Amino acid sequence: MNQLAAVIALSDMVITIATGGLHVARAVGTPMVVLGLAWEKPLEWLTEGRGSMRILRGPDVEKAPPGYRLDDISVEWATAELADMTRLFPPDEAARGARLKASLSDIVHLRR
Repeated sequence: MNQLAAVIALSDMVITIATGGLHVARAVGTPMVVLGLAWEKPLEWLTEGRGSMRILRGPDVEKAPPGYRLDDISVEWATAELADMTRLFPPDEAARGARLKASLSDIVHLRR
């Protein structure tokens, strides 16, 4: 988990589905585009007040329909949102370093 957090902190942008990677990226503050499932509510991803997160998802449905695929989010939509987020959050070495530094811990984990 620590290595994943470091890699994500050192990334300029993340595009992810709604999994653990989303939560790690949110925790370290890396801007991201999330491909969300239509039956999951954005509230679950704690996006309120986070301009550095974009959630793309199809029309609301109550539960996963049989054979559901994430094809309600087009490649064009995802790449357009990613381009817009890159304009708002351009690659920045200082920002990457700040995210990594803020995410580091001085706790020594002991192995038995």
